Amino acid sequence: MSTAREAAFEVINRASTTKSYANILLPKVLRLGNLSAVDRGLATQLAYGVLRNKGTLDWIIGQYSDIVIKKINIKMLDILRLGAYQIYYLDKVPDHAAVNESVELSKKYFQQKKNHNFVNAVLRAISKNKKKIKFTPLKSDFANYLSVRYSHPRWMIDLMLKQYNKRTAEAICKANNRTPQLSLTVNTIRISPEALFKNLKKKGYEASVSKVSTDSILLSKAGDVSKVFGYKEGLFFAQDESANLVAHVVGAEKGQRVIDCCAAPGGKTVHMAALMKNKGYIFASDISGARLALLDNLRDRLNVRNVILLTIDARRLIKYVKRTVDKILVDAPCSGLGTLARRADERWHKSYEQIQKLSKLQFEILDSLTTLVKKKGSLIYSVCTYTKEETEDVCKKFLEAHPEFKVENIKPYLPTGIKANSDYGIQLLPHHYQSDGMFIARFIKEKK
Repeated sequence: MSTAREAAFEVINRASTTKSYANILLPKVLRLGNLSAVDRGLATQLAYGVLRNKGTLDWIIGQYSDIVIKKINIKMLDILRLGAYQIYYLDKVPDHAAVNESVELSKKYFQQKKNHNFVNAVLRAISKNKKKIKFTPLKSDFANYLSVRYSHPRWMIDLMLKQYNKRTAEAICKANNRTPQLSLTVNTIRISPEALFKNLKKKGYEASVSKVSTDSILLSKAGDVSKVFGYKEGLFFAQDESANLVAHVVGAEKGQRVIDCCAAPGGKTVHMAALMKNKGYIFASDISGARLALLDNLRDRLNVRNVILLTIDARRLIKYVKRTVDKILVDAPCSGLGTLARRADERWHKSYEQIQKLSKLQFEILDSLTTLVKKKGSLIYSVCTYTKEETEDVCKKFLEAHPEFKVENIKPYLPTGIKANSDYGIQLLPHHYQSDGMFIARFIKEKK
């Protein structure tokens, strides 16, 4: 049996039983597995593919199993999901191989022959009928169609349809299921975007220029980012092209004083530092010291020298910072629903209750920072999601509580072609550019 499938199964099953995240589990499993580059790639594809499409796979399995999904042993169900994924989604894996290796995997965990026969029967039935599997949208329950067809929790679909029309909701779901490219933000302290792009092309990378940001480069089939040309030299860092817009909207200039109050793991912080040419100061705070350590390592690799770290809850910054600053970035903790393409199993860890709690926290952070912004200074709010509760509702509540702030025109900070499409700034949805969803608002302090 391919060790790639065993590695993928271990990630899938541990994610199912411990609620751990695949992006944390997978590197650990791959390091211990001593797999070839090809098998590492297959294991990654299988693990992320199964976890991303778990809802659809369960629906397919349910059509051909005489045992209801909820009553199938979780290890058995994960074996079926792994086999069904290969049969339904992968063209290069022969169906008989997917069936046989799934049966062999069942033998590793279950002694009774009836269990092996069950796996064999269900997967053979799926293989035989896979061309007949159809997802038909019903006018009476379009939400269920989207949930099953695109493997999203039902509550998430209901939320989308509450905010957007059917066409937009389906487009978001499709974009969430894409395999994203690796997005690099160029470290302009050390190299220009044009020069890095030329070097990557010379090295044989499938590189393209971002349509969203002027200093982002996209790579296809790049693999481990730490192995990409220029990584060790600090020529770039990994950051989605939508997230790349945030530092540009902040618009921090050389010599200014800036606060990034939810800074870790640090992509937006070091990007601002690069745009400031290492001149001025950025006070980068985060409640997590462990996550700030990632920012510490990142600034060293990129040769960033104007970032000062502080481990503290953003809501308590007023007690430690005694001078007003030019710009404050609140890249707030959020539901992250705009990042589901890059985080295969994230959708299964979310809930609407979390969104409500986060909305409250987001307002509290903004509310606590107002006196630290100097007159004519700017407060920038960003979240990588699209829920009304975490975007426009937070902005509306903030402006009602603080009439000294007004919405500032965001257009001058956006690249050509990107339009301010919200009353407060910009809302990029995942399907707009096949990048992360991102909301950015900018407020100017007109009075003390």
